[in-house]
Amino acid sequence: MLSSCTKDNTQSEKEDDEKNSNNIELITIHLPDNIVNQYIINAVVFASRMDGSLLASKRFNSSDKTVILYTDEEIALDVEYMVTFALTDNGIGTNLLTYANLTREKLSSVNLKTPVRLTEGTENNYGAVNFQPTDNVATGTGIKSFDRPVLFFLNQNKEDFKIIVNEGLVDPMESIYLFGQPNIGFNEYSYMLLNLPLDDNFILDKNEFITDGVDSKYFNVSKSNNMNGDQSASLQLYGYLNDNDKANHRYHNMSFTGAYTQSENEYNINSIFSDYWYSINNGEYYAERQGLPMDNYVIPELAIDHTLVDKTINVNITGTEHEVGRIQLMNYENQNMTVYVWNFSFDSKTTSSITIPELPKEMAPSMLQGYYDNSTFKVGSVEVYNYFGLNDYEDYLNELVKDQKHLFEGSDGFEMISHSDFQYYNSPIRDYVFQ
Repeated sequence: MLSSCTKDNTQSEKEDDEKNSNNIELITIHLPDNIVNQYIINAVVFASRMDGSLLASKRFNSSDKTVILYTDEEIALDVEYMVTFALTDNGIGTNLLTYANLTREKLSSVNLKTPVRLTEGTENNYGAVNFQPTDNVATGTGIKSFDRPVLFFLNQNKEDFKIIVNEGLVDPMESIYLFGQPNIGFNEYSYMLLNLPLDDNFILDKNEFITDGVDSKYFNVSKSNNMNGDQSASLQLYGYLNDNDKANHRYHNMSFTGAYTQSENEYNINSIFSDYWYSINNGEYYAERQGLPMDNYVIPELAIDHTLVDKTINVNITGTEHEVGRIQLMNYENQNMTVYVWNFSFDSKTTSSITIPELPKEMAPSMLQGYYDNSTFKVGSVEVYNYFGLNDYEDYLNELVKDQKHLFEGSDGFEMISHSDFQYYNSPIRDYVFQ
C-alpha cells in the first residue's frame, strides 16, 4: 500500500490519521514558496525500493509547505531506497531527478530551495567606437547556477551595443566585466569594468580597454591511460570582485583559453578580482573548483561505462577516488522533441546497477508510461565524480543534497569522468530539477 501527505500552514486531518496509523515515515520534504514554476502542469515526488517497486507517491504544488512520504511496507532504518522528483511541463515533456541509495538513517529530510528565476529586463542601446569588423568582446556574468543575469551584445556593425539587465534578483549585479584577447581582435588581453546602470550617453571605446593588474599564467594537462582521443584542454576562469560576491557565488567570466581559442594553455588573471573559480574540460574529463587553476593536471585513473538491459542500467566503474555516480536518461536520437530528461545520482562505491523506478499513477498526463512499459528509455550519458572535501556518498547527501546547497557551499568542487555513446551530450549532469 502507498501513502503520503502534503500540508500547508494548517495541519490536515489526513496527516493526523497517517501519524496515528502504522505507516512508516520515509522522508520529509520542505517546500519553499513558488517552488513550482508557472509552466509546470504536474509535480510529483515518489519513493521506490532499489528494485524499482513503488513505496509512496504524492503530487504537490506551490501552495504546499511540506510533503511527507509514508509507507506501510516494512523497511528498516538502514534499507536503501530512492526518491524521485518529476516535473511535467505544458509541452508534456518531463524532467526527473532521482536520488538513489537513501536510507531513513542517512537522510530524513530535504529542504528544497526556490531557484533563481530571472525575467528579461529592458534593453538599453549605446554607441561603440574604434572596433574593427572582425573584433569581438567577451563577457559573462552569473549567480548561483544561473548564467547571464546581465546580457551584452556588440552589434554586427561594431558601432553600437546593447545591455539587458535581467530582472528578479533581490541584489542585482552592479557591474559587468568586458575583456578582449588576441583571438577576438585585441593585440593583448585588456579589459573594462562597467558600473551599472550606464549613463544614457555612454560610448564604449576599444582604445579605453586597459591592462592594469593583468598577469598571464599557464597550465598543463597530463592524460591518464583511460582517456580517449586527442582532445585539447579548455579552461574557463571566473572572478569574484569581493567576499560578498564569493559568498553568494556572483561572478564574472574573465578568461578563456585552450580549445576555446585554439591557443596554448595560457590564461589571464586580474588583480581587481579577490578570488576565482574555474571549469576545465578535456575530452571525457571535466572539473569545477574554487581558486586559480593548478599548474599541472593529472587526469585521474577513472573510467565509467554502462549497459541497459530491460529496465536496469548496469554501470562499470574503474578507479578508487570517487563518491558519486550519475546517469542521464535522454533520447538523443529524437532531435525534434525531448519527452524526458531523467537524472540519477547514486553511491558509486557500492552500486553497480540502477533499476528505473515504476511510475506512480500521479504521473499522468506525462508520456513516460509507454517508455516504461516497453522498456524503451535511452541512456544519454553516465558520469563518476570525485568531490573535493567529501569522503563518501553520505557526505554528499548531508553537505549538498539535504539543504540543496550550491556546490561551493558544501564542497571545494569536483572532478569527473563521463561516457556516452553519442558524440554530443549534456555534461556535467546536474543534480537539480527545479527551474
